Amino acid sequence: MDARRLGHDTLLPRILLEAPISHYLSADQHDLVADGDIEHALAELSEPAKALG
Repeated sequence: MDARRLGHDTLLPRILLEAPISHYLSADQHDLVADGDIEHALAELSEPAKALG
């Protein structure tokens, strides 16, 4: 949301998704982020949404 508010289009560069992680998570939460978590999250978010109902 912050990137969009700052004028970025719908396709955000990966660096804009990764860079602020440490600012949005507490130190304890950030320590729990494992290698591959970001790739897994981006893959899930890239899947088409399922219709509700």
